Amino acid sequence: MSEFSYTAHITGLKELYGSMKKLPVTIGTFDHIYNKVLSSVIFDTSDSANGWKITFMNKGNGEVLILPVAVGYRLEINGNETYSRFIKYFNISGKKGDFHIKDFVDKFNSQIPHTYSVTEKTREDILEYRSDGEGKYPIGTRNWQIYHALHPEIPDDKFHRSPENLAKTQNCYPEIYEATKNMDLTIIYGKSPGKYTNAIVNCSHDWKVDVTE
Repeated sequence: MSEFSYTAHITGLKELYGSMKKLPVTIGTFDHIYNKVLSSVIFDTSDSANGWKITFMNKGNGEVLILPVAVGYRLEINGNETYSRFIKYFNISGKKGDFHIKDFVDKFNSQIPHTYSVTEKTREDILEYRSDGEGKYPIGTRNWQIYHALHPEIPDDKFHRSPENLAKTQNCYPEIYEATKNMDLTIIYGKSPGKYTNAIVNCSHDWKVDVTE
């Protein structure tokens, strides 16, 4: 039995990516419905080494489907196992003639937003995708350059901003990312807003001053 293989050029992803780059963010999200399956779709361009991907997260049962996006904004469904996961996720009949994959591609393409913006909902979807339990609200900051200057006994290779923290800030709060991306500074997140949240979100906070709840 031959292996299933299908590749589709998704024009909407090119427009979406162009809008994401202007913010700039590396992960975009939007809602999608096909065959009565409502999903949050995550378009993740953050890993250039291993390639981009689309993740469908079923809002009803939490099921997840991941499909690679190849160079040229080409959505790939390769291999019988991947195709089986695809039709199972969307509750599609596997009988010949019951389903035309181009119908899915056309409807998927039509639901991709041309312009991307960061909202409360996109933050929640991204944090669910990243399985982030810290929360979405900036409640504090830690400037590691200042911290190390005040604590010379701590080795220089200890305690710095993590790539994960920087990526979270970039995709959830691009304005904060732009203001702090060249600093060794950690944004502290919580599940509820704190007394410093507004100043941090509005970038009116003095980044050289550590604040914690």
